[in-house]
Amino acid sequence: MTNSSPGVTNQNKYMRIGSTGTLEWVSSNGGSVILSLTDAGYLNMRSLVFSYDIPAKLISRLGMSRARVYISGENLFLINARKGMNVQQNFSGTTSNYYSPNRVVTFGLNVKF
Repeated sequence: MTNSSPGVTNQNKYMRIGSTGTLEWVSSNGGSVILSLTDAGYLNMRSLVFSYDIPAKLISRLGMSRARVYISGENLFLINARKGMNVQQNFSGTTSNYYSPNRVVTFGLNVKF
């Protein structure tokens, strides 16, 4: 098994679970190098739309043939274990800062006369 972690040499061939639950590479002299793993899973509500058609008997008095009320939202919530980081960012080893996507909520009324 090869690895590219700093401080880990080719002599460190075995992994074990340490006392804190982290994975450790075990070296030939009995020492270890701790590797931290973080769950990268997330749940994101990217888009949601609700609409309601107002009954014709209510809107016909106003001279309308159709009316619809709607609310839509984008990036409503994001649940993840990596706090403070944009989970959709590609971590390729370079340092770049990305803002998390903005939350947008839109209300509206569509009317047909």
